[in-house]
Amino acid sequence: MDTNKRHITISIKDLISGLVQGKRFILLMSLSFGILGALYAISLPNLYTSEVKILPEIDTKNIESLDKFKSLAGLAGIDLDNLNSTEAIRPDLYPPILQSTPFLLSTFKTPVLVAKTQEKTSLFEYLNSLRKQKISYRIFGESSSETMGVSAKQAPESSLLLNKQEVAILKDLKENIIASLDKKSGVISISAKMPDPLVATIVVKYAQDYLNEYVKKYRLEKTQKEVVFLEKRVEEAQKRYQLALQRYSSYQDSHRGLFLNTAKQQEQKLQQESELTFSLFSELSKKLEESRVKVQHDTPVFQVLEPAQVPLKKSEPKRTVMVLAFMILGGMIACLILIFKHFKVSTLFS
Repeated sequence: MDTNKRHITISIKDLISGLVQGKRFILLMSLSFGILGALYAISLPNLYTSEVKILPEIDTKNIESLDKFKSLAGLAGIDLDNLNSTEAIRPDLYPPILQSTPFLLSTFKTPVLVAKTQEKTSLFEYLNSLRKQKISYRIFGESSSETMGVSAKQAPESSLLLNKQEVAILKDLKENIIASLDKKSGVISISAKMPDPLVATIVVKYAQDYLNEYVKKYRLEKTQKEVVFLEKRVEEAQKRYQLALQRYSSYQDSHRGLFLNTAKQQEQKLQQESELTFSLFSELSKKLEESRVKVQHDTPVFQVLEPAQVPLKKSEPKRTVMVLAFMILGGMIACLILIFKHFKVSTLFS
């Protein structure tokens, strides 16, 4: 038992002694890996990050003021009781919207101004030109129109057919446009990383506007269609009422002084028709006003806490950290090699 413990102690001492003797090898490996890390870090382009922070509207906002308005609207016969039941997208679903393929595809046509060259181009062309400068692209190349032999006619309706070029750029965008939600404060952060500071700012501002319009369309599309429908119906009802009122007035003027039952019956019929058309016109007008108020109430509001700013310093890559990490990796590999040699030699002489 004591012999075994002593043997282990001696082995550890030998191991430490071997590492001390091989310190030059460890240092050489660390320096070599440090140089490789420096070369790799230099090959990476600078990335600039622009960020915007927004606070979405809470659905139960301004309830007291709305209740006061309801009482005034009630005097006019307008019912606003259904305004609090507005369906809305949960804030935790906002980040996936900015990771969706439709959003990323919509960014392709976004006009950008490159700060370094002062050239105006689309985001797709800008990212594609950067991709073509990569060593991997120059070595392996890529067909920009290859779609695995599937034509647009063969693809199912309402589906997307993307080529390899578009898929590669979509992947880069998905990694560089990030949205997150702070569940405690409800603040949504949107950031964009790009090799050009001005392009990064333009992209993050576009993402903010896209999210705003997407939520607005989701919440208002049904009500806006209802407003358009009611406007047409109100216009038609108004014309019918005016026509019925004109017929009733004309009949009264032409049959004034007559006391025949048939004349009275016809007059009552025209009067009832006029009242019915007015009642329909009045009811549709109330519904129209309710829908218009509902559109105004349901329109989402995003408070911008931190607007997008043009970054002055790069955010990535952190070259110093990368070089140190490579040096540590080289030192660890050197230590493993020395340990392996030590056990190999010990095995041969045991």
